[in-house]
Amino acid sequence: MATFDHCLKKIQEDSSIALECLSLLQAALSRNSTAPLRDCEGKTALFKKSEAELTESITRLAKENQTYRAYLSIPPLLLRIGEQIERLCEIVNKKISDDILFSDRAISELSTLFDKLKEALKSTSDLLATKNPVLIKHITECENDIAVKALEYGTQHEERLIEGLCLTIASPLFLNILNSVRCIAWDAKEIALKFKVS
Repeated sequence: MATFDHCLKKIQEDSSIALECLSLLQAALSRNSTAPLRDCEGKTALFKKSEAELTESITRLAKENQTYRAYLSIPPLLLRIGEQIERLCEIVNKKISDDILFSDRAISELSTLFDKLKEALKSTSDLLATKNPVLIKHITECENDIAVKALEYGTQHEERLIEGLCLTIASPLFLNILNSVRCIAWDAKEIALKFKVS
């Protein structure tokens, strides 16, 4: 039977894996190489494996100790992050395999978002270990910043598309990446808010 410390350690490991995967995705995009994606795909399989077991263990532990209730929804949120990372792998793989080019500006915008998202996930992992309320505020601000920037980048991209400055074949891929990044940031914020004291 898993102890709470074991569950917490597994949650932190999954959070660290998500962070590693984002770095691998960013490397795949900037280098236009599928090699980092293979590492990422292997890692995301670990999310699916652990979610059901973690949820069951935390549910049992929360019945015995109410303080663990805050952790009940974290495994499903981490699973959703893992699913979005898998989706990003598919999109980036298609971009590279089909030789679809993004402009330097699009790559730069995505790099900015990935950096901010990695910052949010690093803070989420730290929050799980420390429960520091300052991190909750920081994660919430990161999510808001990502949402605002993603919307701005999407709008500017559509304007460039109308002007004929972007390839139409690249457009859905770019917009889908923006959407997945927003979803991951949202889930990181949802994890953080579990620790917010009213």
